[in-house]
Amino acid sequence: MGKSWLLLAFILWQIIPNEAAIAVGGGVGIGIGNAGGVGGGGVWIGGGIGSNTPTPSVPSVSKLSSAYTALQAWKSAIADDPMRILETWVGSDVCSYKGVFCADPQGGVASEPFVAGIDLNHANLLGTLVSELSVLTDISILHLNSNRFSGTVPDSFRELSSLQELDLSNNRLSGPIPKVT
Repeated sequence: MGKSWLLLAFILWQIIPNEAAIAVGGGVGIGIGNAGGVGGGGVWIGGGIGSNTPTPSVPSVSKLSSAYTALQAWKSAIADDPMRILETWVGSDVCSYKGVFCADPQGGVASEPFVAGIDLNHANLLGTLVSELSVLTDISILHLNSNRFSGTVPDSFRELSSLQELDLSNNRLSGPIPKVT
């Protein structure tokens, strides 16, 4: 619970405008481990270019509606949820889903809330990552370490241009991490 509170505080700190600024940063870390006889390698990637000046957009479908479709597709690709986290992933209010954090747009722009972060660290979920998650273009934090995700990271993740932190360590993923374009 404490980590969720910290994540929410970090997201709010990132999105509440206080002055005009542009930040550039980056980093890559690779972790290799062994958890109970199972290979546990993983990758963390952080960085990107951010600005607190909002980018105007006029989506034809609401961001939360698209997020609902994406998260339900991902839920269907998860074969085991021993902590029953995904039992809260019912209905179209994705902001009420456990592990999903939403934010309001910054700068008072007339727009709707969006999914700003997903934190499912240590959930022990078994499944794969799905390309539908790439519609979460405003997401800045995706923490999925210490699960049992396998397969590859979808190429479409390169579209997650707002992503600042990606933690996939201690999973069973293979192949390259797509470079954000």
